[in-house]
Amino acid sequence: MPHFGDLEAAIMDEVWAADGPIRVRAVVDSLNRERPLAYTTVQTVMDVLYRKGWLTRTKDRRFNMYARPRAGRTTSQA
Repeated sequence: MPHFGDLEAAIMDEVWAADGPIRVRAVVDSLNRERPLAYTTVQTVMDVLYRKGWLTRTKDRRFNMYARPRAGRTTSQA
């Protein structure tokens, strides 16, 4: 089980609670109900989680959309 920092854990909770891919702005708006955070701070942490493999990222027009990786995903096709 990974050990996430407080902000990483809060972001992962938001992503897991989403019905599908979620924009950084939606995560920021949700987290800002509890404590003030800069958009760029959340964006940076989400990018770090993506680079660590904890999130997936796709592009929707000019926005990055983040989601949890699908369980059982493999890198090779049988």
